[in-house]
Amino acid sequence: MDKAKKILKDIVDRKHPRFLGERKLTEEMKHRWEEDLADGQDDGLTPEDFEVDIVKFDYGAKSEDPIKKMRFYKKGTPDEACELPEHQKSVFHPTIFSEKLIRVYYKNTDGTSVKKAFEHMEKCKKQWPNPQ
Repeated sequence: MDKAKKILKDIVDRKHPRFLGERKLTEEMKHRWEEDLADGQDDGLTPEDFEVDIVKFDYGAKSEDPIKKMRFYKKGTPDEACELPEHQKSVFHPTIFSEKLIRVYYKNTDGTSVKKAFEHMEKCKKQWPNPQ
């Protein structure tokens, strides 16, 4: 029960890892991010202060178009399901159905070190290539 109270108190007091930023990258880049974040730690930050997570977003069908798995019905034939023809798909229909984001969090919560972490993150982001 004490552990649950501490977790709740930390949430209320906003003592949780701070989100520093994200970038759409490949999974191989995770190690480079961790190394770059660890470099130049003359500001008192250590690699253990950062958490680098890979987050995957998709429509539940990995990289496949979810509309292809859906069936539609017409008023004239309510018992017959069909696929949506290409010409009826919206121009706003996405072409990429799965992406990965790399998110960086800073574990400490005191104000001055969080500011240093943000500045360090901005320095690192300039070195990282933009996603394609």
